[in-house]
Amino acid sequence: MTDKSIEERIDRLQAGGIIDLHFDLPMDLYEKRERKNVLETEFLSELEAGNIGVVGVAIYIEDRYLPEIGLRVALDQIARLYAEAHACPRFAICKSYHEIQKARDADKIALLITMEGAEPLGTDLNLLRAFYELGVRSIGLTHARRNAAGNGGVFAATGSSRVWSRRSRAHQPGWFQ
Repeated sequence: MTDKSIEERIDRLQAGGIIDLHFDLPMDLYEKRERKNVLETEFLSELEAGNIGVVGVAIYIEDRYLPEIGLRVALDQIARLYAEAHACPRFAICKSYHEIQKARDADKIALLITMEGAEPLGTDLNLLRAFYELGVRSIGLTHARRNAAGNGGVFAATGSSRVWSRRSRAHQPGWFQ
């Protein structure tokens, strides 16, 4: 394979824009909710420079909001995302493949709402319909903590994002407890 054919293949793959299916954007918008046009002023130029065409924007609830107001914070994150996307014509919140295609054809960055950890649902599966109607199209049942859907990853106590597997702890006494 020649360098030219590799470059041509890369160009074809990136022609419609790169897809990033995990970005904790909604929490940042929520934290900056008193400001306007955060999506445009703080993120648009970097997304454009990276040729990002589709972004999976993940609802994530930080520990400090759980369990008391996790649902409210998740809903507020979605509300901020809609407000910010509405304020900038370069973004479109998409709920289907057809909407993603339409957004890309109009040279917009497609935002696909996802959920990282099912904490906002608590034990109420009826909330799935509500989040679906609001645009959530993918849910990772767990992430960094235990919730009603299952056990999440165990992170190093130092704050490292490195997930500890059973194998990496197998040499430690009592690792299975």
